Amino acid sequence: TSFRGSGRGTEGHVHRLGVAKDILGYDYALCTVDKANAAQVALLIKHGWYRLDSFISTKTGHEVALYGRSLT
Repeated sequence: TSFRGSGRGTEGHVHRLGVAKDILGYDYALCTVDKANAAQVALLIKHGWYRLDSFISTKTGHEVALYGRSLT
């Protein structure tokens, strides 16, 4: 069964950011995502992430985008 569009991605994303900020004390986060993963890229942009750079993965050969976001 597909959970796409059910809000579970947003729920998990918000929880992870809360842990990074409130429990681990981070003030900035980085995330890598396969550029072809449109659903994940859309989720990151929806939650205020900015694309910083990209590179080619030596393991997969795919283009990987690097995103960053302030947690303050």
